[in-house]
Amino acid sequence: MRRIPLLAPILAFVLTAVPLLAGGDPIFNSGVGRQCMIDVLRKSEWGLVGQFERAAFVVEHDDGSLECELWPSTHAFRSESFHGTVPPGTVAIVHSHPAGLTAPSYHDMDLARRLGIPNYVLTINGVTKAVPGSMTAASVVHGYGWFNRKIAQTARAPSRPAIHGPALSPSLIDAGPPM
Repeated sequence: MRRIPLLAPILAFVLTAVPLLAGGDPIFNSGVGRQCMIDVLRKSEWGLVGQFERAAFVVEHDDGSLECELWPSTHAFRSESFHGTVPPGTVAIVHSHPAGLTAPSYHDMDLARRLGIPNYVLTINGVTKAVPGSMTAASVVHGYGWFNRKIAQTARAPSRPAIHGPALSPSLIDAGPPM
């Protein structure tokens, strides 16, 4: 029975190190996806000044390349809204939260479910995401300064289900408020 306490620190290390590696997350591990997340976080002043958010679509083109399409800023309190048509090929939404609000809100998780794409939450302390079909958050990367870490990046993310056509293109997407 004395061995169990010795395994606990090893298990804790493994469980905390895995999110730091960002596993096999195709958006985070792509050069464009990662840079999009950094740009959105930077435009929100790193979530440190004020209580507003910024957001973007991550769009996959026919050739498999990704593009970041920033939403116009509304400077709304703890939320961001998009008025218009979701770009064809949208494979994810990325949006910032204030620094202390690292988890996706219920609304963030519901949006991922409704659109069928992941909804990433960005803070200086890490990246989490709401996954379609799940009402729990998944940690992508954890720890302050993730945006400065070098990772092995792929040129293209693997193809994923994307939003296509006006039938799946809501005229209003609201990425907040956080929990």
